[in-house]
Amino acid sequence: MFQPIRFSQAEAIKANGGNNTFFEGNTEQLVKITRAEFVTAKTGTLGIEFDVINRDKLKGYFSIWYQKADGSQNEYSHRMLQSLMGVTGVEVINPVAMTVPKYDFDTKETISVNCPNAAELIGKVFVGLFANSYEAYDGKLRTKTELYAALTQQRQTAREFFAGKPAQDVDGLIKSMLERSAASKASTEKSLGLADQGNSSYQNDVDYFDAPPPQTTYQRTPASQSNGYGQLQTHQQPPAQSFAQGNPQPGPVDDDVPF
Repeated sequence: MFQPIRFSQAEAIKANGGNNTFFEGNTEQLVKITRAEFVTAKTGTLGIEFDVINRDKLKGYFSIWYQKADGSQNEYSHRMLQSLMGVTGVEVINPVAMTVPKYDFDTKETISVNCPNAAELIGKVFVGLFANSYEAYDGKLRTKTELYAALTQQRQTAREFFAGKPAQDVDGLIKSMLERSAASKASTEKSLGLADQGNSSYQNDVDYFDAPPPQTTYQRTPASQSNGYGQLQTHQQPPAQSFAQGNPQPGPVDDDVPF
């Protein structure tokens, strides 16, 4: 027996990509890591570029630049990487040459590339708070999405997880993420002289995913030289907790999440 079919705007928008190849910023997303590529900027800064995907097959993209050209840690980004490793249960990441899917900004299609990846992070699932930040690009307001916080699948921060506490910080993190995003937009609009133009400034928005962001103009390190990145290990504040010593794993991790 045929049944009535009701219209769903949310589902309609998802059809054929519906301009939604990428999920929106300033949102909380349960995602799986599909690419974690070690990259080197022209300045010599070391980083990892991530591609992630959510349940609706919408993609996300962000970078973590963890080491400066002089070999010192980029403190904020290094801590973000440590947090991501912690909530996904990864102690060490190693650059391993492997074939992974990657979004091509020129063709706007996903292609397969062979490149040095943090193999231990591939396939890991976590909850991410993804913030919109803004910059002036070619005289226009440009939006980009960054990882603001990495949480376990139970929405715990690394601090809460290692303390064995339930998720309580997430609401505060979302509030601060939205405030920071609004401040970023206001500041950038002011620098572009758009602050007093009201909603007309939105006509100048440049989609971050229409072209590669400036920081991705890096020089690739051949896979044969990928050991130059060394190993990255999680560093816990005392008392240190090791995953290998029988301490609780981030989770329960849902291996059946339908990505």
